[in-house]
Amino acid sequence: MPIIGLRTLEQQVAIAYSVAESGAFSALAFAVLAAILAAAGIFGVVSYSASLRVREIGIRTALGARSPQVLRLIVGDGLRLSGIGALLGVAATFAMPSSMSAILYGVSPYLGGRLLGRVLERTRDYAAAEAKYRSLLTGFPDSTALAAAVP
Repeated sequence: MPIIGLRTLEQQVAIAYSVAESGAFSALAFAVLAAILAAAGIFGVVSYSASLRVREIGIRTALGARSPQVLRLIVGDGLRLSGIGALLGVAATFAMPSSMSAILYGVSPYLGGRLLGRVLERTRDYAAAEAKYRSLLTGFPDSTALAAAVP
């Protein structure tokens, strides 16, 4: 009896994982597309918000406001809107797993708490790195850098 379809172990493993890899790749592609669309949406909201305030920006500039102050005003509005969106997303993260755990296999009702913990961890790390970077630029230690250095 002849052997048909003889393959090496590497070929068998590649065939077995090809479906999972293609699914992971398509999920990655959709995640990148979602991030691009989210960035375009945030840009649109901030530019629309700035276009509504053109007269205010002109008056502030005429009264002596400098470019960093005007930029801080516009970026602050964008960050405020992004913060509201992030808070709504975190609230949805806490609300959804409890209802989705009955439908989806492997979704824990405690997923929101773990996710929020990771976000807060990364935010703390970013703030400490930024404070350290600022202290390196200015030569003076920043109070947040000193606070982050203390365990």
